[in-house]
Amino acid sequence: MIFEMFGKKYRFCDYTEPVQKKYSLTASQGDPWLKYIGSDGVAGHGITAKAGFSKTDLKNRRCLFTVGPWWIDANHSHPGYGCLQLIFVASVRTNIKEQTQKYFDPTLLYPTMRNMKITGQIRGQGVDLKGADLVFWFQCYSEKIERNVNYACIGQPLNNKILDGEINYFALNIDIGNVNDWVCLGSCIEKSDMYGDLNISELDLDKPGSMGFILIPVDVKPLWPDEADQLSISEIGLLHAWPPDVTYLPEGIIAFYELEISYEALYGVEEAWMIS
Repeated sequence: MIFEMFGKKYRFCDYTEPVQKKYSLTASQGDPWLKYIGSDGVAGHGITAKAGFSKTDLKNRRCLFTVGPWWIDANHSHPGYGCLQLIFVASVRTNIKEQTQKYFDPTLLYPTMRNMKITGQIRGQGVDLKGADLVFWFQCYSEKIERNVNYACIGQPLNNKILDGEINYFALNIDIGNVNDWVCLGSCIEKSDMYGDLNISELDLDKPGSMGFILIPVDVKPLWPDEADQLSISEIGLLHAWPPDVTYLPEGIIAFYELEISYEALYGVEEAWMIS
């Protein structure tokens, strides 16, 4: 099937065997990475915005960067794993019918989340994690439980790479078969019809919808706690019914240099002129 998106023609591919693919931040010029901001700073409705992609510096380098504090995502708060902040997010599944894919990049689509290698350089400035971890994450829809499921790779945190202000090399081996690396984030009570809980060992190779890097768990507390009346975390973050105490939230600047992702895909999108 050939379709057009953003002035170019593409063809959807259904491979008979896994195909090895590679994404490069340098080649993509910063696409398809987004960040989430709140409609009122860190709270309220979550809004996607393009992550920063710097100009070339004096050492001929460019970086993908984001500046905190970030939006409070309370979708996975109690009884789920906890609140999180979406630092870098990539949509990795095209919406051909609506053609609304933001910052679409055909080199980063439909990863199987097996045998993925993520390498690059990372840097933090003024980072205070406030007890959270910086980890890889992905979301997909599970046909098994008919819910969206979210997984964080808590076994491979990047905390120690972003605290000294230096540019540090890192390498992640992402594989859902390494079950001890992962935690399912579950759902808060208010979103239990949308998000579910499924051990990653039971996950089929459902096509992920998004992936990236998050801070989790984020400690969310109400401002003026002696005046708050039985507030849930969702009321503070998602419903914006009470101001959060921002002193508990992670802060700083996080940047990636020369980010590369090697992965296997059973599906893909390629420019039509590339197909013989």
